[in-house]
Amino acid sequence: MAISAGQWVFTFAACFFCSVWTWYQLRYYARRDTPAAYFAAVFISWWFGIVAVVVLLPLDLSAAVYGSEYISDDKPSDTHNLVQVLWKINYWLTFIWCWLVCPIVMEYWAAGEFTFRGKLRSALRHNVKFYAYACSGLLLLGVFVAISHGFGPAAVAGYLVAAANCYGMLLIVLMIGYGIVDVPRELWLRANPAKQLRHLEFRAANVESCMLDAKCDLEDSIRSVNYFKSALQERQGMLTPEFEFNSRIVYAKADAAKNLPGVIVTDSSYQSTVEEFSLSNEGLAELHYRLKRAIVMYERAVYQWEHLLTRSLELEAIVAEGSPEQPYQRLTSGSVDSETSSVL
Repeated sequence: MAISAGQWVFTFAACFFCSVWTWYQLRYYARRDTPAAYFAAVFISWWFGIVAVVVLLPLDLSAAVYGSEYISDDKPSDTHNLVQVLWKINYWLTFIWCWLVCPIVMEYWAAGEFTFRGKLRSALRHNVKFYAYACSGLLLLGVFVAISHGFGPAAVAGYLVAAANCYGMLLIVLMIGYGIVDVPRELWLRANPAKQLRHLEFRAANVESCMLDAKCDLEDSIRSVNYFKSALQERQGMLTPEFEFNSRIVYAKADAAKNLPGVIVTDSSYQSTVEEFSLSNEGLAELHYRLKRAIVMYERAVYQWEHLLTRSLELEAIVAEGSPEQPYQRLTSGSVDSETSSVL
């Protein structure tokens, strides 16, 4: 059975839809200053998964249902062969991309080094630690299975695929199990604005605490940068031009972090910073890594807090409109009012 024109039209139209939908979702969730390389890496990983569900699965079912009379044990149909090849291509590309490329890209972005080679070396070093633990566990499990069932080296590829699928299925079961509880609960809360408001008031203390912890971590990182800067002033003339240039990058990033909302770092607090980083390239890279991570964690915490405040104000307006005589508690930015604290 040859591939029909309708199947080709569906395949190309569905691939185009997957591309547009993936791009739209990434533009919605990604930061506006996300570099194109990181955006492309996440886009490809999402696209493979969406195509498998939206394109390959219907195409496979179509070949199995409508082409079953053309398929024999000796000579499968052209559509069956094509779908099988596409499944293998999608699976192995997704496997390589999500287990190798994406982790390296993530650690490459978080690395504190300043050169391509340094960032790549740091990313590989962090991933090697994870893969060392994972391979050790797989090796022990493989030895146990080999002794129990007696398979040889030829079955290693199948064993690796089964182990990866088992890990993925475990994550799916955990996520679905969480979603079965959380999604109905969220829908139940949304049906009652007053209950949802009380739920947000209950969460407010924890969200604010996380934001304050992230704020303290960021301020500590900025103090460390200033301590590092003051310590290097005693070594003027002894530093290489490359080290001075990299240092100015870290100083500029710390100065920009001071302008984030809620961040307060006084000059007197610089002296309280403990000397944690050596005055070397390695120490500067570690300081840069810590500062980058602290900025991201604080921005995320601030967004969660502001989102909670915005949603609370919307629910307060709905509750007040529905019950004009019933007073309600108000959450304020940066802290929780004393009246509200009684219900938290």
